[in-house]
Amino acid sequence: MLVLCTPTSDGGVVSAAIDVSRVKRAERNLEARTAELERSNAELAQFAHIASHDLQEPLRTIGSYLKLLHDGYQNQFDDQARLFVRFAMDGATRMQQLIKDLMAYSKAGADPTLRTSVPLYGVLETVEEILSEEISNADAEVLAETLPTVMGDKARITQLVRHLMDNAVKYNNGTRPMVRLSVKRGSGEWIVAIEDNGIGIAPEYQDKIFDMFKRLHLRDEYPGAGIGLAIAKRIVEGFGGRIWAESILGVGSTFYFTMPDLPGDQNEDAYRFGQAARGQPNPGFAG
Repeated sequence: MLVLCTPTSDGGVVSAAIDVSRVKRAERNLEARTAELERSNAELAQFAHIASHDLQEPLRTIGSYLKLLHDGYQNQFDDQARLFVRFAMDGATRMQQLIKDLMAYSKAGADPTLRTSVPLYGVLETVEEILSEEISNADAEVLAETLPTVMGDKARITQLVRHLMDNAVKYNNGTRPMVRLSVKRGSGEWIVAIEDNGIGIAPEYQDKIFDMFKRLHLRDEYPGAGIGLAIAKRIVEGFGGRIWAESILGVGSTFYFTMPDLPGDQNEDAYRFGQAARGQPNPGFAG
């Protein structure tokens, strides 16, 4: 019970009693739930690491012996046996990739201690190098406006942009893929857009594509486990941002995500430095 006393002009006192027990109980409940959530997340991360290690080893053994069968004995197999071996090898490969993706998802939450200033132009250059084979094979063109510097973990932001750009190149409709990165200022944040001219997404699926293992196409059409956008969402939300998509089926998609701004005047300096690094003219700082 909290009692407040206020003197009056005639020498008296006005007292008011406030019951703060509910507030205290709510605070204790919140602290307990926060501690439980932190413990649960730590256990989940530990489980994911152990499961990944313990599952990868037998899968590597299975894959190795299947490859030995395929390479050393395929001339002794009939067509059906060779087909069965190939299906088994493909299954083992997909399982290995799935375990790697699940491990990546478990690590995708942001660690506040790793937040530094990250130039997005440097992230783009790294992603272009990582996806150089995919970009070359698809004859894709990557365009970018002047990119700012944001607050975050460079490794996770690179992973985020890689997933979105990989999808932009992969899900094309047979025409030359065009991928464009652009930014605009929000309130204390940058809004980053990655736009493509690919196959697009039907309206009824645009809110579901960020779910785990959500695939809209057969694996034979487009490879992948359906976890990349779930990882992207986890990374963005780990930094306190938002991610969403706007798309027209058969025309293309634009994925948006927000990232924290740099404090104070560091923004303009970082923005101008990014323009110079990409060899672009300086159109002036967008306020």
